[in-house]
Amino acid sequence: RLKPSRIDTARTMKPVGTAAKAALRAATPPPPPFTLDNVIVALGSGDGIGTQIRTAGYFAVLISAILLIAAAWPKAAAYKHLPTVFLTLCFSAGALVLTWRLILLFVIDHANLHRVNPDPPNLFVEAYMVVCDDAAGWWWSSLLLMWVVIACPLAVRESEMRGIGPWVQLAYLCAAFLGAVSFSFPLWLLHIIVTPQAPAFQAAVKKDKKEKKRKGAPADDEAPPSNEPALRSFWSTCVGGGLCSVLVLPLVVAHSRNSFIVALIVLHTVLLVPSAYRAIFPSPNPNGTGLIIQDYLAVAASSFMIHLANTARGVAGALESDTPLSTFFAATARNYCQASISIDAVLALFAGGAFVFAQRGRYVFLAYAFLWPLLSPAALFALHGASLEMERMAKKDAEAKKAAEAEEKKK
Repeated sequence: RLKPSRIDTARTMKPVGTAAKAALRAATPPPPPFTLDNVIVALGSGDGIGTQIRTAGYFAVLISAILLIAAAWPKAAAYKHLPTVFLTLCFSAGALVLTWRLILLFVIDHANLHRVNPDPPNLFVEAYMVVCDDAAGWWWSSLLLMWVVIACPLAVRESEMRGIGPWVQLAYLCAAFLGAVSFSFPLWLLHIIVTPQAPAFQAAVKKDKKEKKRKGAPADDEAPPSNEPALRSFWSTCVGGGLCSVLVLPLVVAHSRNSFIVALIVLHTVLLVPSAYRAIFPSPNPNGTGLIIQDYLAVAASSFMIHLANTARGVAGALESDTPLSTFFAATARNYCQASISIDAVLALFAGGAFVFAQRGRYVFLAYAFLWPLLSPAALFALHGASLEMERMAKKDAEAKKAAEAEEKKK
């Protein structure tokens, strides 16, 4: 067994080298079995009462978010779509079990590895470092992280148009970030699908148009209302920050732990800010939330370029082995956290494909299914968001044309 001072030395390297990690692991007995008692002990290990308070707060927020989602779910719509709701619940529950079993195994292993260390490395940071430090493994990790950066504004926009409040949106986001993306987003996207556009939204749009007409301003449905003129640019900035964080993580993981931590914090907080703003400063008109067509197209292009770079690095890393294809797929299970995020990615992408199928039919879904390895799921989902906004603009123009023709007939 390594002496505590030796472990401290290994820990303070930025980052801990592969040889140091291997030596530490070789000198550590195997982790205890996966039991409830060992999970509880591992979750409470660390720097004493501070760790226990953070762990309790973590699960308190997660459980509260799940309870709020359950309370806000439309019961009448659920009864009308009972088979689909049942399958989605089973899918989400299965995703949570699959991903969290692996996460808890990592927690036990991490606690065992650093049990004699008085100042162990942060569990959250370590979990992300081991999914960013391999080119082939990062290819799978980035699929999830980039997709969720695009899925958040799209889901928020669709939720606002259906009267799903900002606190419920925050609950879905917290369940995704603290639980699993493949647990939260299938429920959120199904909530959107089974909920029609809210009458309150339509009334707000009409009221906004009348108010603009009275003031002599153009009644543009897509223009943000006066009390939130910068919210859409706020959203585009947050999405851009999320994509930049995804781009930075694999570049700094081996060079600067502090930069890695900053990028990780930005990625996990920046997408919560717009919904938190809406919750704290509510507005009756949801225009201005989400992204506009130009934003979606820019995000799609950026996601595609980042995906190309990740693919090039992943393929180059896999080609260094004698069996590149098997090496590329074996990277999904190179450690507990990598296996968890890879499962989360595949299941979340399946849920996104089901959402596209529900809104666009099987032909668009088949295109999504065949093109995502090449173009990236994030880019395809951004294009789907752009198509939804184009459809709304076309509908708005048709209504405006019809109203103008009615005015002409009256004259």
